Amino acid sequence: MGKLWRRLNYWRQRDRLEAELAEEIEYHRALTARDLGDPAATSRALGNVTLAREDARGVWIVPWLQSIGGDLAYGFRNMRRQPGFTVVALAVLGTAIGLNTSLFTAFNAFALRPWQCPIRHRW
Repeated sequence: MGKLWRRLNYWRQRDRLEAELAEEIEYHRALTARDLGDPAATSRALGNVTLAREDARGVWIVPWLQSIGGDLAYGFRNMRRQPGFTVVALAVLGTAIGLNTSLFTAFNAFALRPWQCPIRHRW
């Protein structure tokens, strides 16, 4: 339960946590640069900073959830940019789903359910 709470809390305090993470990584970079003296050796010692940030974010939030959020934002941005395509795509999807539903209803009524006599005899 604590893990879920921590991940939900990330969404509320995202800006502050990102700033703290950037500050902490810069602090470690400064300490390593002071000890080693060479900027190239500092980069080699710390490794990929972007990967380190992504690993830290992976603790705060599920990475695929963040990816889905970005994909949805991109999709809505493109739909707003191309309204004609959006209308056509929604019309085609609506027609296809409606046709599929009606065909399955007919198939279900005639093929999947056993034939039943509409009049029941009581004997």
